[in-house]
Amino acid sequence: LYIGGSDSAVGGSGTLTLSDSGLVDVTGTTKIWSSGTVNLNGGSLTTGTLDNEGLFAVSNLAAFESTGTLTNSGTLTNSGTLNFANGSTFDNTGGTLTNDGTINSSGGNLLVENEGVFNNNWTMSNQVGSQGGGGVITNSATLNNTINGTITNGAGTSLVNSGQLTNDGALNISSGSTLTTS
Repeated sequence: LYIGGSDSAVGGSGTLTLSDSGLVDVTGTTKIWSSGTVNLNGGSLTTGTLDNEGLFAVSNLAAFESTGTLTNSGTLTNSGTLNFANGSTFDNTGGTLTNDGTINSSGGNLLVENEGVFNNNWTMSNQVGSQGGGGVITNSATLNNTINGTITNGAGTSLVNSGQLTNDGALNISSGSTLTTS
């Protein structure tokens, strides 16, 4: 699925809006080009891989699920639910992720790299996946956990920080999990 372009190049502006229990299920790649916008407003998008260079907005109890790699170099705003699990990767490289909703990682990996920014204003849960793998949050850029934010690292998971980690909320490191900072 290509929004704002084709399989190989950016094109004109494109918008996909999923509302009121609307559903899109993509087994392969969903690509949002810099001229593209996806609005999940009560709908649901499931995709193997999401590559975002444009605007991806999740709101009003909408749901996004990835079983592959979610790559964000644009803007991703979440006030709904983002789920990634069992070896899937959320790579926020050079992009901005603002979470006002819920992000669930069950054995998934969150990378914040190359001047990327993760602003957590609500809930980020990092847990062991159903296939037994521990989730890993890796920050080498900027991770801001604001006053209303909560990041919970469950047993068997890791938060590895070599960038800027600012915590004004709750940072919960459970027994059996690891926080490494350098």
